[in-house]
Amino acid sequence: MQQYHADASGYLTSLDRKYFFSGQIGQPEVALESHEPRNKKEIDLLVGDKLLGHPRFNYLNGYSYGTNQRSSQAGLYPSYKAEEEIRIVRMPTYPEANTKWNFES
Repeated sequence: MQQYHADASGYLTSLDRKYFFSGQIGQPEVALESHEPRNKKEIDLLVGDKLLGHPRFNYLNGYSYGTNQRSSQAGLYPSYKAEEEIRIVRMPTYPEANTKWNFES
């Protein structure tokens, strides 16, 4: 398909629906590819842009709804041009916690 269309995103259909918790604020994503909007509903993306995706608004047509943190624009963008940003956080450790349990007392 790439040999016929430079950007074939209009011909794609999303088969997946992102999971979300009811009341979830948003899912952080990072733009993998640039995107020029083709209508007023779409937003522009530059590689590396941070997006706050709204998981309730995955339209299952290849587009997702989110807010570009760089430009503060909210609108549609091709889902395949962004991926979830994985945040790794350090969990607290409790070295003073008693790890030897005494259930006989």
